[in-house]
This record gives sequence, structure tokens and C-alpha cells, in this order.
Amino acid sequence: MSEATTTAQPGDEKLRKYLTFMLGANPQVESERIVSRRMKALKIAAEIAPELKQVQALQEGLQETLAKLEELRRGVWTEPAERMRGELSAIDIVAHPHLEPVVARLGTLLKHRQALAAVAVGNATADTEFITHFREVLSAAPQLRSELRERAVSAFTDRKLRKAGRRTLKRLQQEVPEICELETEWIASLKKQKTKWFQGTSKPLSQMLVTRETWFDKAVYYFWTAVKWMFMAYIIFVILGVIIAIITGAKK
Repeated sequence: MSEATTTAQPGDEKLRKYLTFMLGANPQVESERIVSRRMKALKIAAEIAPELKQVQALQEGLQETLAKLEELRRGVWTEPAERMRGELSAIDIVAHPHLEPVVARLGTLLKHRQALAAVAVGNATADTEFITHFREVLSAAPQLRSELRERAVSAFTDRKLRKAGRRTLKRLQQEVPEICELETEWIASLKKQKTKWFQGTSKPLSQMLVTRETWFDKAVYYFWTAVKWMFMAYIIFVILGVIIAIITGAKK
């Protein structure tokens, strides 16, 4: 009885190599090769390769644009304005429309940065420390901007600092309204801030802007707030007692 023999087909070897590669490939480091081999095996590479190249080009372009915007953001106050404006205008926001607000913000800062600097230099009553912090908020990366805003709001609980800051804000809104419009909500919150009843010794604005309130600061604030209301309640109680005593004495 003769044994049946099989003849290897040309496609069998290709299939074996394909399966060997796919089973042994590491998706974490060879994902592109895996997709490429699968597309080739399914004979769809020719149809979608142009679209893949277009997507890849857009992604690479986005990374380059983000890097350029970061470079412009860092130099918005110090680098030559004309060169910066030229580089900013060269950014393709048509391909990346979600970056348009960032480009517009930097454009506004570049256009009015000289006027902003003049507020600090040409006004003896301007709070230069606050203006410095104001500039940091304007040009900070989005992930840092919220923290910088919060520090200023906290610093404005000090009556002396708030008074100087509000005076400077008023001047800024008069001289550079276009820049102030970039931070309308934050400026409104600064104006609404009130003095804490017990603030302790005033610190320089620069020191208050680089530190956050600790749990001890908050504990002191709430303790003295409670003392204040207890004292007010005591005064009211004494006044009521005096009034009642007068009324009772008058009836007798």
C-alpha cells in the first residue's frame, strides 16, 4: 500500500511565512509592519496607501506646527516682533483649524506687547509685579495658565495688593483693551475678590504669586472668621440686653 504524497504549492510557503511573522510579531513595537503585511496579504495596500500617507503627513505637520507654536509662545515677549509675526502668519491654520484660537492669541500679544510694556514703564503707580504676572498668564501654556490665574485670585484677598492690582487693571483696560479681552473672566474674578477678615502680615505680591495657600493658612482664616462672627453675635446680644433692660425699667 503506497502512502499518499502531497506536493507543496507556491502559496503554501508564502502563507507559512506570513503566519510565522504575524504570530511572532510584537504589536507594541511592530504595529506598522503588522498592518503593512496584513494589507499586502489582503491586497488592499494599493487602494488605501494614498489615504494613509495623507493622514501620516497631516500628523507630522501637526507635530511640527505645535512645536513652532511652542517656540513662538516662549519668545512672544522677547524675540523680534516682525520676525515672530512672519513666522506666525506662515502657520497653516486651514489644515489645523482647531489651532486658530492659539494663533489669534499670539497675534494679539505680538501686536500690542509694546503698548503693554509702556504701561509698566510710563506709569509710576503701576504695579510692575502684577503686570509681570499678567504677562505670564497671557503667554503661559494652557495647562499652566489656570494655576497662574488661581494664584493671582488668592493674592487679591490681601487688601493692599488688591488695591494696587485693581488700579493697574484699570489702567491696562484703558491702554490695552485688546489684550485684556483675552482674559475677561479672570479679570472679572479679580475685581470681585474680597479681603479676608484676618490676612496676617502682608507679603510681597511676587511671593504670594509663587506659593499656594497651605492647610495652615486656611485653618487660620476659618478660625478668625469664626471668632469674628462670635464677637458680632456677642455685641448684638449685649445690645439686645440693654434694650430689654431699658424697656423693662420704663414699665416699672
